Amino acid sequence: MPQEQGAEATWAWYALQTPDCSPLDPSAYPAAQLAERTIPWPDWACRAPDGGVHIDARRSRIDVHIAKTPKPRLQLGWTCEFGAILVRRDWLALIEDLLVDSSISVGEVSVSGRRLDSWATLHGSNAPALLSTEGWSKTCPTCGSIYSTLHGREFFAARAALSKPVIVNWTGIFIRSDIFEARRLPVPRGAFKPDWVSLEELH
Repeated sequence: MPQEQGAEATWAWYALQTPDCSPLDPSAYPAAQLAERTIPWPDWACRAPDGGVHIDARRSRIDVHIAKTPKPRLQLGWTCEFGAILVRRDWLALIEDLLVDSSISVGEVSVSGRRLDSWATLHGSNAPALLSTEGWSKTCPTCGSIYSTLHGREFFAARAALSKPVIVNWTGIFIRSDIFEARRLPVPRGAFKPDWVSLEELH
């Protein structure tokens, strides 16, 4: 763990590794045209004026309807459309008591119209963006979602991140370092071994 930052400003980052995304159930959503494709369009989706599509950053809880059950070996996954984070509840139970921030919500996952009790969604509304020293970012003028290309050293710049025990954004799940160390949290299957991310001031 980096020594130049205190535990309250350093997080273990679980980034999604698995390429096995879960497609949304097209029968559960209206259809929308995207380029030359027709995709399901949930009410938690946002289309930026430049055509980019993403989860609406203002949205709190997200419930999803997927076309098939995630692979049994996984504990962390994502939806093929819009990248909503899926977490198997056996791993979520290890951190669920930490979700005291009202901006982080746990939602339901359904398959063929039936609730899938073993899985949930995890979403952070208006979450602190992960930035990088050699990347760039842009903000959706409609919902405020921040999209970043990551190249170089990754970091948080928003002071709103300070002391948050858990951060959830489109790049993954972040656990504050003191909690990560105390609980010896295992890597969820479907995630990379965690990297350390710190809060840094922008100049």
